[in-house]
Amino acid sequence: DTYCSAICVCETAYYGSEWCEMSSEDSNTKKALRSQVINNVNHLISQEYPDRESVNGWISSLADATQVSHELTDSSSASLLNMTKTIVTSANGMLISHSAAFNLLSAVNSATEHMSRKVTSRRRLVDEKDRKLTDSASAPVNDVLSSLQSLASAISADMLPGQ
Repeated sequence: DTYCSAICVCETAYYGSEWCEMSSEDSNTKKALRSQVINNVNHLISQEYPDRESVNGWISSLADATQVSHELTDSSSASLLNMTKTIVTSANGMLISHSAAFNLLSAVNSATEHMSRKVTSRRRLVDEKDRKLTDSASAPVNDVLSSLQSLASAISADMLPGQ
């Protein structure tokens, strides 16, 4: 079956990317610190005037803050997607370099990875209890799609026909 994948289930006191290498306490600490960094980037975005230099700085900061997707929380992922839309809106009319756009896409990818792990985990738990997965998992997917559409529009606006 091409849709199957092997997934490790961590013991109760451990968590981590794919290897269950952290205690739950360490994981929670890292998530809290990562959330604080993302909140600080969000504060920076809300306080600075959006010129080309600041927008590139926001993108770089956001990409750095979201490198480790398993340290994201639901709240930080949602905030990340909202910041992506804000950055794209603020950058309207500015030429964003392709590397900056790639960095922004990388940040969205981290949020997507976090959400996909959560949905996979939820499906596994639901399957074990013979219940259906609710539609609540589709709301974050819509946020990701909206962010990607905004980013695609911004990138395509700077392209020449045939590119």
